[in-house]
Amino acid sequence: MLANIPGSHILTINDLLKLKKLVTLAPTLYRLYRLIGLVVNPLAAVARELNVLSQEQMLTGSANDTKRWALQFAVKRTGFYAIELYSGHLVLRGVEFDQYTTGPSRRAIASEHDRTTRVESEPLRILILGQVKAGKSSLVNAMFGETRADVDVVPRTKSVEPFLLERDGLRRAIILDTAGYEDSTQPLPPSIRRAKKLCRAT
Repeated sequence: MLANIPGSHILTINDLLKLKKLVTLAPTLYRLYRLIGLVVNPLAAVARELNVLSQEQMLTGSANDTKRWALQFAVKRTGFYAIELYSGHLVLRGVEFDQYTTGPSRRAIASEHDRTTRVESEPLRILILGQVKAGKSSLVNAMFGETRADVDVVPRTKSVEPFLLERDGLRRAIILDTAGYEDSTQPLPPSIRRAKKLCRAT
């Protein structure tokens, strides 16, 4: 106060206490002033009251506009930084968000983690379909690099034959070799329908 308010060096704590009491009495004194003005000069008092009312409405409208602007600004900035954060442009280092994660969010994350783990542990299913003698079994053998499926001049595969393919660094896969179909216009044979069902299994 001494550095910024002229004359504050002569103020005492008692003066500040008196000022506080005066501030608390100010609304009462102002209402008394308005009442006396209404008795002494009614026309001027009414004009003054209308002016005060319009000013209060203007201030209230300005305050509402300011609140609305502040809210819109906060929402826009929050959205901007959320996009920056999740897109990787904004990197927060040394900030732990676990304490802000709600219970339902933790349960949803755990459930999704379990589901992802189960899906990743499932082998990839590859269904090989084709007409008779189209080279389906030969394709299986080529994938394994050795003879696993019987091949011959005449069709050898009679039903669905699964083969487990395991390679280092690759996901396990079940290769389903199927019996070929004769006519593409006819319904699929039961063996192929069963193979498709096996591929959809989880």
